Amino acid sequence: MNVIEKVKNRDGTGIFWEMDPYCSGFKVDKDLCNLRASEMDLVAYTPSECLEKKYDCQDLVAYVRFNIRDQ
Repeated sequence: MNVIEKVKNRDGTGIFWEMDPYCSGFKVDKDLCNLRASEMDLVAYTPSECLEKKYDCQDLVAYVRFNIRDQ
């Protein structure tokens, strides 16, 4: 798995979303991230195939942290 640093617009002319390096990763830099923990929502995703014992990927989890301050 890789880190997704940015997502381009559908037409490829600009940036739709860009990762904040201070508010992402396994550990958030509390001094440099402009969001409080309560202003971020951490979502975990495990593919449904990995929930079955026939595949050896039960430990595979993808994480995303969303800014929920402005909602």
